[in-house]
Amino acid sequence: MNEDLPCRKIMVCWEFMIEISKFLGEHYSIDQIQRALAPPTKTRLDTILELIEKAKKIKEEGE
Repeated sequence: MNEDLPCRKIMVCWEFMIEISKFLGEHYSIDQIQRALAPPTKTRLDTILELIEKAKKIKEEGE
């Protein structure tokens, strides 16, 4: 993830391997943890639709 933050799915992936809450608390500030675990600002669908629109514009400019 950006800003050297952990992946937002870290809790799910590592919860049975290590004490993930303890690890996060020891290595990141509360603000960093909140930013890392926050849902994305855009959904995958939003991103896909944006990419489709960009591709359409590029194609139109090329014709």
